[in-house]
Amino acid sequence: MKPTYISRPVRIIDAPIPRKPNVKFVYNFFTPDERVSSTPPKLSKPVGSLTSRELSIKIPRYVRVSWPHVKFDPRRGREINESLSFLENNRSDIIDESRILSDATVLYFQDFDHLNRIGERFESSARLRGVLSGSSTDVSAKLNAVTTNSTDGRIIQRYLGLATQSRSLFISDDKLIEPVDASAADQIAMIIDNDYVVNSSRQFSSSPVSSVAASTRANSVLMSSSNRKRKNKFALESEVELELPSIQDSISSPRAGVDPVEHIGYIVDRFEIDSDDSLKEKKLFIIPSTKVSSYLDTEIKYGIQYVYSVRSLFAFYVNTVGENGEPLKSRFLAASRPSTFSQTLTEEYIPPPPPADINFHWDYQHATLQISWAFPSDPQRNVKGWQVFRRKTVDDPFSLICQIDFDDSVIKTPSAESVDKSLIKKYKTSVTFFVEYEFNKDSDYIYAICSIDAHAMTSNYSSQYRATFNRIQNRIIKNQISQAGAPKQYPNTYLKAELSLDSVKSKNADGIKIYFDPEYLRVNNRLGRDMQVLKTDSRGGIYRFVLLNTDRQLQETLDISLKDLRELRQDSAASNQEKS
Repeated sequence: MKPTYISRPVRIIDAPIPRKPNVKFVYNFFTPDERVSSTPPKLSKPVGSLTSRELSIKIPRYVRVSWPHVKFDPRRGREINESLSFLENNRSDIIDESRILSDATVLYFQDFDHLNRIGERFESSARLRGVLSGSSTDVSAKLNAVTTNSTDGRIIQRYLGLATQSRSLFISDDKLIEPVDASAADQIAMIIDNDYVVNSSRQFSSSPVSSVAASTRANSVLMSSSNRKRKNKFALESEVELELPSIQDSISSPRAGVDPVEHIGYIVDRFEIDSDDSLKEKKLFIIPSTKVSSYLDTEIKYGIQYVYSVRSLFAFYVNTVGENGEPLKSRFLAASRPSTFSQTLTEEYIPPPPPADINFHWDYQHATLQISWAFPSDPQRNVKGWQVFRRKTVDDPFSLICQIDFDDSVIKTPSAESVDKSLIKKYKTSVTFFVEYEFNKDSDYIYAICSIDAHAMTSNYSSQYRATFNRIQNRIIKNQISQAGAPKQYPNTYLKAELSLDSVKSKNADGIKIYFDPEYLRVNNRLGRDMQVLKTDSRGGIYRFVLLNTDRQLQETLDISLKDLRELRQDSAASNQEKS
């Protein structure tokens, strides 16, 4: 018969656990040391008493952590207020489950990398099917075509975008959008015997959670090696008798009842995720009020991934016996298990606005063109450079002729654009002009300027201007051909109407052939209504050609109308249906 042993006790703190907190990173303005310093600015009053306006002008960046209010059982608990100084002085005596467990460990499992990993699985599926070519939109359309009807093609496109961008988030109108947040919203908490913890996980390379299993197993091996091996299988006296530090002891009656639990406030735990995906530098923030369910974390760096959780902070009373045998009532501070973790990446994705007030000046002494501009209205104050573009005509793409850099960041953000180093000019202070040496009195160029911010994001094109030199007036002529805001990929988005007039020159021509080859026959608005872009004869549309004979100074006007045969077919089909 095998011997039996008394089980060692497993203790838990049965207190209401806050729900998963909502975290939001807010970036107000730039500071040169934002990537290396987490020291908040000195304020004359607490952060919580600042107005929204004061926050935006005094706090460069912060993370807002908010959570639903936690309710204790009113029959067994009550809410009280306690001073922050008292709680800070007794911080080391706050009891959590990890301190009352003996030979056991609390493990929390939560997947933060599920978005990237699912995107990689979609990418692998597309590669196996031979459809991994083209943009992520093209690939997702091809992959969706060979899947079941229940598959949402938009989800495939989003996850494929994650795989190609290597970024577990989407940005729309400077808001963070996660396609699916179900798996990261769940957390598993387990209390495992230390003798068993090394065998608590197995790693399989083919598993979709292999990366998580690998880190869990590494942690379990580390914990097991640090714990002593038990030689005695019986429960030890130190394990049966629980010793906890009390914060207050008072004389009590032997027949005194149990006082209710006191809900004092909350504890916000923050972890920093290192570059190798490991948690480090835990910080603890105490909220000394049950009425407050949010916290502004101003002690953060830019470009760091932080993980937050919230615990309920409470006090409970136990009838104890003093050293001389007198009855006491002891008060203890304790915290609940942490809530489900929430993470945020302290990066902003709002591109800077383009520069304004672009002007052209002719330097008569040096016979050069000088281009000047003004800083845009930028509340983030992080414009740290300019890009000057030039092209001959609206049919040509823009070419970068100079990039001005006056970034004073302690750690500079690498640019995603590949720029010839010979075109980069660095300055210690801000510069808002450029001397164009290749422009002469016979030149005819179109210019545009883009802003560069401290996070290597560039703006859309500024207003585009055509610059020429008028020899008769002996001055520069500036004509605006496009308003500001055209994307870099489509510089002709906002061209003025007169630039769309087509003029074709020909010699020795005795005839003309006209072809109708539209890109679209019908364009609908958001409500599904035809915008009537195509002007047919039924809509009173006329396309007018003006033919000029420059030798004889003769002119002929030719009007052409389009007959929409689709309408004739619809009328004919309706007539045949009525006859039948």
